[in-house]
Amino acid sequence: MPGGNGGGGAGGISRRVVVAALILVALVAPAAFYGEILFGTTYMFGSGVPGMAPLVILFLAAALNPLWKRTRSAGLSRRELLALYGIIVVGAPLVTHGILVWALSTNISHQYLARAMPEWETAFLQHLPPWFSPTNSAAVEAYFQGRSPVPWAEWRGPALGWGSYMLALFTATLCLILLLRRQWISHERLAFPLAQVPLEMVQGETASGRGRLPATWVFWIGFLISFGLTTISRLSGLFPAIPDIPLTGVVLMPPSRAGSSGWSGSG
Repeated sequence: MPGGNGGGGAGGISRRVVVAALILVALVAPAAFYGEILFGTTYMFGSGVPGMAPLVILFLAAALNPLWKRTRSAGLSRRELLALYGIIVVGAPLVTHGILVWALSTNISHQYLARAMPEWETAFLQHLPPWFSPTNSAAVEAYFQGRSPVPWAEWRGPALGWGSYMLALFTATLCLILLLRRQWISHERLAFPLAQVPLEMVQGETASGRGRLPATWVFWIGFLISFGLTTISRLSGLFPAIPDIPLTGVVLMPPSRAGSSGWSGSG
């Protein structure tokens, strides 16, 4: 494959891309937890670390990719950069509030709260399967209070149970996408607007096949405007002396006043 080594394939999946993506996902995990706990962000596009991390990583990787030409490596191709982005997009949500907190904290919290509400034991806890969460009182208390080693033996069953569920869910979703891919792409010609952002962000060099950022001035003007406004808006939340630039809450189509005037449509 042009511009790639390390066992790259036609689709851009190479060994170095997979290893780099897994390392980056591991680095995104603590940043995501930090942002969710301190700033209340969740996994939504543009809401914080988990949502914007793949695009930021893609931008930095494409910006630094031309520097590889000074070494023996030819750098990452456009397909490799997009494959890197795709792996992080799929892997980053797995370690964020939307999935991991439900597979860990929420499931074991019932065992912890049952100490204050004994009726839970006969109401529904006895109906939960043994792999749902750890049931050992010491392990449950240690999870919420900390200052103790992780009882891996107690977590082995729940980890295998919920891990197999997420793997089955991911496989079923992937199979559904593969079944609808030809209909969506070839026949209905769907545009997939969210996919156009990374596709347009990374351009390919015709000579070496190496991926890079667009060189057009329109791209950089739009990037600087968006980056500047977002940065000022976020800094104003941390430092009140900086004037805030509201970027949300703008109503383009206000609701009709008919509902607020007491008219019910009954004549």
